[in-house]
Amino acid sequence: MLCPLWRMIHLACIQSRVSASGCLGALVAVLLLICPVGAHADTYNVTFINVTFTATCIGGGTCTEVINGSALYDPVTDTGSNSTIQMTGTLNVSFDVYGVPPQCTASGCVSGNGPTGSRVLYDPNALPGFNPIEFAPAVPAFSTPTPVDVPTPQPLLGGPNGSLLFVPGMCGGDQPACNTTGAFPGNGAIDYQLTSGTYTAVDITAPEPGSLILFGTGAGMLGLLSRRRHTAAGAGN
Repeated sequence: MLCPLWRMIHLACIQSRVSASGCLGALVAVLLLICPVGAHADTYNVTFINVTFTATCIGGGTCTEVINGSALYDPVTDTGSNSTIQMTGTLNVSFDVYGVPPQCTASGCVSGNGPTGSRVLYDPNALPGFNPIEFAPAVPAFSTPTPVDVPTPQPLLGGPNGSLLFVPGMCGGDQPACNTTGAFPGNGAIDYQLTSGTYTAVDITAPEPGSLILFGTGAGMLGLLSRRRHTAAGAGN
């Protein structure tokens, strides 16, 4: 790849009467423009829109829990922050934390059991000794080796291996409506599958200062070479 590129730059240098050191600088400039400068993790603003789970209410009828809100997510380190994700319905939960819950011992825990379990969004307000309500979204944008921007709402993954909601038998101990007639049922042995819901994921990472400096240096050197070439062409005329 570099050999044809070098020949093009060398020809431009001859036509513009630039020195060998100048030509080398021009090649470096091109490399600065086309090569990534240090890998860094991208941060995505992920928003959940009307993510819905349904079940037969205690006592009959259909109960619906709906999740909305956003959080920042780093797919490289699998960490989240700044969550404003809320679940409303017969249960009201703030999924303020993304990580492994301090406790989840029921067989239906999405995070698994123990401190080495999977990371999920969970209710940090669950009472000590109670399993928390968990939400594990399956986001297609992060299911590939290279995450992608999804600026317009797209469906979350559903099914048994898709987005799941876990409501333990005691609902974390902090839900007044838990196990009352007309409430969404708690069941420590199962996970509720997604009914419907969409998401967006937008990369909000700002360019690194060093990358901007190198990019500016490369562009400036190429601009200087171009001006010299035009000057030389004018002198030849």
